[in-house]
Amino acid sequence: MELLPSVYSNSKRSPHLHLATSAVSLFSVAAWTGDHSLIHTSELFFFRALSRTRMAIGNSTECKSDETLMAVLLLSRYEELIAAKDFRTPETIHLRGAIALVNNWEPEQLESFLGRSLATSVQSQIIKSSLALSYPTIRIPKLWPPLLYLPPQTVAAQFTVAASKMVSLRIAWEEAISLPFEKPRILDIMTKAVDVDRQLTSWAFSVPLNWIPVPALSVPQSIRDAGVYRDRCDCYLDMWVASTWNSFRDCRIVVQAILLGCISMLPDEVPPDSAQHALTTIQSLVDDICATVPFYLGSQKAPARFNVESVEYPSAAARPISEAHRRSAPLIGAWFLIPYLDSICCPQLGLCEEQLNWIRDQCQRIRRIYTFGHSFISNGRR
Repeated sequence: MELLPSVYSNSKRSPHLHLATSAVSLFSVAAWTGDHSLIHTSELFFFRALSRTRMAIGNSTECKSDETLMAVLLLSRYEELIAAKDFRTPETIHLRGAIALVNNWEPEQLESFLGRSLATSVQSQIIKSSLALSYPTIRIPKLWPPLLYLPPQTVAAQFTVAASKMVSLRIAWEEAISLPFEKPRILDIMTKAVDVDRQLTSWAFSVPLNWIPVPALSVPQSIRDAGVYRDRCDCYLDMWVASTWNSFRDCRIVVQAILLGCISMLPDEVPPDSAQHALTTIQSLVDDICATVPFYLGSQKAPARFNVESVEYPSAAARPISEAHRRSAPLIGAWFLIPYLDSICCPQLGLCEEQLNWIRDQCQRIRRIYTFGHSFISNGRR
């Protein structure tokens, strides 16, 4: 999304990008203001964007443009927003379309900053879609990771490299369980899972000091009343950093779940406490995700609209809450949380019913914040 302003302003002849941008923007305003008539308007823009994007894809030149890939990613984002509203799993039709476009790119398109950034966005979306344990991951691009030959330059890019290996691991695991049991294959996956988990853990120890979460020292009662699980509350540099940490935790949860699957197939090949160690690790990671809820939502229980000053947030001496966070978190904080709460609201992880109910309550809370109703509707989700 951070690339959108520059691409949008330079795309005078890309109506599909303009329409897709309008669809996402109108939906976001509807969520913030409670004006649900805008949702219908956003749907009209979505279908118009869909039609024009299909036309662009059918053009041999436009199908390889940055603007077309950006438009498809925005359509994928719209699918995510609609799914979040209904608390159901988002479709991956447009993410698959983005993968197809990247597969047809010329090699030189990955040499520009914008091309690399868009390819990284597709890579990140594939990682995100692979975190839902109850659903199969999607087909990855021909070149995976798409920027394999480029050294990661940032902390987030280094995480993406490690997380991409989780995607490959999950694909291998899904293939293995679809085939007749073969001990060497499962042992190989178990070895790879241990290696991926080690790489993810190494990333966590490599982050700069200002990325490390700090336990809150001041948690107003209004925040406790809104939702704090077992008195755990951490503060972060900003919402994006907190989201990267939650992605890291979600990736490790997937890896640990795969390890549990391998252990159940080969109980005599591992130490007797291996399964319990994996379950304990999952529990710790889930607790860490729950501890980000107060940072994102604060005391908010309803739409803030233009009264963001009324929302209180936890703070720590080393992580004071910035004015930027106070202004933006009431509007977009819950969007950051939705996919992670969905991932951990999963009976297969062995969580206690108390925690599962708390997570469901926070999902209901998000629906109230974004004015999408007061009851939790699973719509087929776990």
